[in-house]
Amino acid sequence: MNILSKTISLLSKSILFYFLVITSIELKAQEKTITNLSSFKITIEKRNGGINLVCHNGCAWSHLEFSMNANHMQFIDEYGMTEEKKVKAEKNPLIADFLFSISRTLDGINLKGIQGTSWSELNYKDSRKGEETIDEMGLVK
Repeated sequence: MNILSKTISLLSKSILFYFLVITSIELKAQEKTITNLSSFKITIEKRNGGINLVCHNGCAWSHLEFSMNANHMQFIDEYGMTEEKKVKAEKNPLIADFLFSISRTLDGINLKGIQGTSWSELNYKDSRKGEETIDEMGLVK
């Protein structure tokens, strides 16, 4: 019985140790993601044949409007419409540093966060109000 209790004690200590290691790794990863975020706020409106974006803060642009067919993808950064692999000349400390893609679906919008967002993907269906607002953390309520 003494060997069994020592084995159980050792096993429970090992499980606790692995739990603490895994938890601390996850917390470090979350901390790194959160510290790399820049603040921005953009309202997105799906219109017939296109997309209308209004940036409230964090952008060098205030309004973008472009045509877009379903399942076509457009990349957006703090300077406006861009390409995925385009290298930025320099970072401006007065605006956010982000990159995401936007595409229309048959019934809504699909967004993929590439840089400067805590979200990797956001999908939403057309709302009654016809627009949604996003920021670096996701959909704004």
